[in-house]
Amino acid sequence: MNINEVIIALSFVKGIGKVKTKKILTSLQNFNLTNEEFIDHIKNENMINENEIVFFKQYLSKANKILEITNNSKIKVVNYFEEQFPKQLKTIPNPPIQLFIKGNIDSLNNFEKSIAVIGTRNPIDFSKKIAFEIAEKFSKKDYVIVSGLAKGCDTAAHEGCLKNNGSTVAVLAHGLHDIFPKSNVGLSEKIIMSGGCLVSEYYHGKDPEDHFFIERDRLQSGLSTSVILVESEIDGGSMHTIKFAKLQGKKVYAMKPVNNSSSFLGNKKVIDDKTAIEFQNTQRLIKIFD
Repeated sequence: MNINEVIIALSFVKGIGKVKTKKILTSLQNFNLTNEEFIDHIKNENMINENEIVFFKQYLSKANKILEITNNSKIKVVNYFEEQFPKQLKTIPNPPIQLFIKGNIDSLNNFEKSIAVIGTRNPIDFSKKIAFEIAEKFSKKDYVIVSGLAKGCDTAAHEGCLKNNGSTVAVLAHGLHDIFPKSNVGLSEKIIMSGGCLVSEYYHGKDPEDHFFIERDRLQSGLSTSVILVESEIDGGSMHTIKFAKLQGKKVYAMKPVNNSSSFLGNKKVIDDKTAIEFQNTQRLIKIFD
């Protein structure tokens, strides 16, 4: 049996998520089983509804085709049980069971010098400048810059890192068959060419769903030692990353609001709550790190 194939096939089963998939695979004494032996195991242990067992061979066949396309697309697949799986992601609550990586997988393993730079998709010009500068300056210190390839602060962070030929990781909320927004297709190619990577826990062909964007936020903080918030509204997507960072015990830094608009209320909240350490500009942030 192919573990990556089985993980994808299990995702087609109703009621089977990452937690139960991990439980099913952990229950095996070894992975050197045939598909038939694996199906017998989950059937005998009542791990899957009998109605789903009937279709499981079809799920395996579908998964096999997905992995074939994945391989042809030069996308590497690693699962929780493999040595190459990023160790820092094994320690977070609700770890991913499988990762799809396009580019340099080693960029995921420079954990001691990885920072996430996050913020709104619609930042003011000053915030875009700060996100760019932070990534540029820290990449000069050999930090890997982690972000989400979205418009605004994410894009500025990736571009700032690339200006210095640094390594940057883009965590996506969908399969690596597509890039959102389309305007960042070129940027995604530059990330790969510069020794960084695109990473997702969703298989090739899996389109984004609303909750995927929240799920991927835990990976942005999970792959980083620290999270840097540039600009966010109080209900902005970046606030999910901050919550995950807190749960994961990561350090959080937030730029001091430069105006009283709602676009900085997220920053104000995490600073007032003492969830984040305040910084005023890139130079001050660098001094805090030093």
